[in-house]
Amino acid sequence: MAEPADLFAADSGAGGAASGTGMRLTGGAASGDVIFLEDGLSFWGGVDPDSGTIIDTHHPACGQSVTGKVVAMPTSRGSCSGSGVLLELALNGLAPAALIFGEAEEILTLGALVAGRVFDRPVPVLRLPPDLFQKLSAATRAMIDDDGLAIDDSHMPLADADLSELRLTAGDQSMLGGAEGPVTAMALDIICRLAVMQGADRLVDVTRGHIDGCILAHDANLKFAETMAAKGALIRIPTTINAISIDRRNWRQQGVDHAFGSRASRLADSYVDMGAVPSFTCAPYLLGDPPAAGEMHRLVGIQRGDLCQQRSWRAHAENSRLPGPVRRHDGPRALLRHLCGQRQAGTADRRACSGSDGCR
Repeated sequence: MAEPADLFAADSGAGGAASGTGMRLTGGAASGDVIFLEDGLSFWGGVDPDSGTIIDTHHPACGQSVTGKVVAMPTSRGSCSGSGVLLELALNGLAPAALIFGEAEEILTLGALVAGRVFDRPVPVLRLPPDLFQKLSAATRAMIDDDGLAIDDSHMPLADADLSELRLTAGDQSMLGGAEGPVTAMALDIICRLAVMQGADRLVDVTRGHIDGCILAHDANLKFAETMAAKGALIRIPTTINAISIDRRNWRQQGVDHAFGSRASRLADSYVDMGAVPSFTCAPYLLGDPPAAGEMHRLVGIQRGDLCQQRSWRAHAENSRLPGPVRRHDGPRALLRHLCGQRQAGTADRRACSGSDGCR
């Protein structure tokens, strides 16, 4: 039997940019029909978490299902809430078979990492060099296994994300080795993988945090928070919590549906039990002890449901008030960062703190 053709061999004359090797960002085996999207897709508001159907009426693939498919797109777009939508799909057995990107992507990658590491529902995520990624446009079926990526009759090797690229301190390495418990080790491992994907070269300590992923947008939010709390997760840095889906004290008197109100309350309780301050405010910078100059403060949220061009509105607001830089990230990463008090630095931070991002 003939060997599969190597359509993914590095193109000549590419100046060394094409290596013929993709990066495996999350593990797992998968196979399925390929959906190639020329335009990025927001999973928040763009994919129905109860069916896996693309519901963004402005997207060319509207009406198609991502369930069981190998979804290839340059990168995702839209709200960071897409992490939670992918997690919900995975928990419901409706996730894509795999995701393949041609550019940096962190929203859906985070959802896949959480699905695999926390819930044992792996969704393989690959990143290919742009020239190799474009060759997927003619593919009909793909398979991912330990040997690499097979596309129809073609094959390419895959390299695992190399955490050795990060300059970790002795404390980081000890934490990764489980010295502070398996939950903290898992949290830091996910952060490290995201850091490598973003091109960061080190981690820095974070001194403050704010969790915005605390509204009951869907059951995945609650399952994530309660599962982490049950595993013994404890927040290590001062962390406030955003407004929630209900009036925590008066929702019963207000006639809120009991099933919804009790689940929304449990979601808030889980974060408080893990150590978050029960501030329940969208404006933590107005509290009595705001971050001081030089502190690293993380504004994070997964369930705002805001539009792409509005995603950073609160980060801009906080950057106009606080003496230190503020960035916004998705909710699971909020908790993971706050469990180990760290996030990535390096090229990602230099990009994030450009003048256009409002960093001071």
